[in-house]
Amino acid sequence: MGKLKPILAALGTCALALGLIALWGVLSPGRSPGENAAPANAPDSNRAPSGLAYEIVTLEELPPGEPAYLWPRNGQRVASPDVWVIWETFEVSRCRLLARHDANLWYDIGSSVGTRHALVLNLSDFRSTAVFCLDFEQDGKRYRSAPRTVTFARGARFEQRRVEFSTAPGQQSWPLNLLGADPARLTGDSFVNALFPDSVTVFALPRPGTAQGGVVEVGITEGQGVPAGGCTGYLEVHDTAADTVDRIQIALKPR
Repeated sequence: MGKLKPILAALGTCALALGLIALWGVLSPGRSPGENAAPANAPDSNRAPSGLAYEIVTLEELPPGEPAYLWPRNGQRVASPDVWVIWETFEVSRCRLLARHDANLWYDIGSSVGTRHALVLNLSDFRSTAVFCLDFEQDGKRYRSAPRTVTFARGARFEQRRVEFSTAPGQQSWPLNLLGADPARLTGDSFVNALFPDSVTVFALPRPGTAQGGVVEVGITEGQGVPAGGCTGYLEVHDTAADTVDRIQIALKPR
């Protein structure tokens, strides 16, 4: 029996410790139920910024500047958590996309070199709302764009972020899957194209579907207008009922 005393004493100490932990959990001011729940419009894969694999950076002072065709606009609601950030520079420029959710914690999302730039910003990493800006070069100097806020909200969106089509002479079209809305409640005016060459005319024809989505026929009026080396542009859908926009990147290459 004497050999059991140390074991019983240890068990008693453990029980006392567990009791104190339980008491602390009852008395401490914890989070109320649902405090950490994602908002109704949050992406399904919502993750806290602390889980980012991006590099946290301290920003040096740079003069303000704005690159051309920067999209999305400040305050825009986008229907996909993976949103294209698009811009152009007048010369080959080394650019950096930065984003944050908290007031002073910036993340380096990625870099781009060239004159036409596009990087994907995942709003799931920023609790559905992110503030972003760009560092870019112009005339041998570096500038930083003004911060812009973009928010995820449910609405019509393209299923894919990027597609590539082979083109031939004449008019032609291809189906694109649209999610989050019945394409039948959209019109041709709900779709606009951006950054295609002037020689390429893009159109979109929504087909009847369901409230969950359907098909949009996207096409070009004349395949001979596609440059020999191909081209890349964007098709945008504006869901007026949800007040959201979404863009898909479309690459066209002659056969």
